[in-house]
Amino acid sequence: MSWLIKIIGINCRNVTALSDKKVHVGLNPIEQTKLTFHLMVCDGCRNYLKQARILDKILKEKLSKIKASDNNSSNEDLKLRIMQQINKKS
Repeated sequence: MSWLIKIIGINCRNVTALSDKKVHVGLNPIEQTKLTFHLMVCDGCRNYLKQARILDKILKEKLSKIKASDNNSSNEDLKLRIMQQINKKS
């Protein structure tokens, strides 16, 4: 696999950063190509990307529920409630 890393120019550490960027912001065509080639040969990174997508979906659902139930709260109160929910799950 080291030969592929040299050709593509990306290793697992870089892929985790690209995976997070893909989930939250999106990738440019070069980044997407590098990620795609790496994911073709790396099960661990494919699993990481899958888990990152699941976590992002769960967090967005939780945030939308909190916002819907607490429309009149201040931003600071909302931040506090989010942190409390996160701490409950830890």
